[in-house]
Amino acid sequence: RRRHTRFKCDWSSDVCSSDLENGYILTNHHVVANASEVEVFLDDEKHSKLKAKIIGTDRKSDVALLQVKPGSHLHPLPLGNSDPVKVGESVVAIGNPFGLSHTVTAGIISAKNRVIGQGPYDNFLQTDASINPGNSGGPLFNAIGEVIGINTAINPSGQGLGFAIPINQVKKLLPDLKKFGHVPRGWIGALFVTLPQGVLVEAVVLRSGAQKGGIRSGDRLVSVEGKKIQDNTDIDRAIEGKRPGEKVAIEVQSEQGLFSRVRKLSVTLGDEPDEANLPQGLL
Repeated sequence: RRRHTRFKCDWSSDVCSSDLENGYILTNHHVVANASEVEVFLDDEKHSKLKAKIIGTDRKSDVALLQVKPGSHLHPLPLGNSDPVKVGESVVAIGNPFGLSHTVTAGIISAKNRVIGQGPYDNFLQTDASINPGNSGGPLFNAIGEVIGINTAINPSGQGLGFAIPINQVKKLLPDLKKFGHVPRGWIGALFVTLPQGVLVEAVVLRSGAQKGGIRSGDRLVSVEGKKIQDNTDIDRAIEGKRPGEKVAIEVQSEQGLFSRVRKLSVTLGDEPDEANLPQGLL
């Protein structure tokens, strides 16, 4: 059975586009995941409904890029700079919570760089502007009307706990989403498990960069690219932005009888398989 995902989308909701000529629209991966058809509703005089094509998605960052027929019916939003955003700064969120179109809520930036367990690249802007189901994919504005984030998550157990993906993080993904339809990421090729004594290598994939580079089952991961490793998320962050074919410096501690030694290795990253098919911990 075909699954159809439809969501309202206009200049002020679920659209974070700066490319009028090509009709590109940003939203969340989870908004369009597993959809066979996507329709975009515009808030113009005709209440236009456009067929959208999914150009690319990235599950790890929860970002998706759509494309609709370009033209004057689109009113793109300027993408701002999320790096200098300060805690306490005023923000506005616009979206369709519970299907209530054109809902505007205001608040402040409550925190930056929040890790909430959504994925390996958690780096959320936290806001107390009211965000609810239906706001996903919509813009978070600064005081001068620039998009500084994409609203994506809430804490249902509390109030005033909304989270947005910083727009600078999204900008880095756009070229890959346009060119490849996904974000090519380097892959070590080993199964890691986080234990009280550290991150251990449980298994190594045959013919992977890990095996060719000398990583062995039972090794304890000490560092990747000079960054100390305490859990699996640290590994993802250490190789974030690395491409297949690039080399990374990895230190492992190997046990040899009563002794242990730290080995410095150079591992050539492979192509990351489809994330949906990877067991947890296989990086």
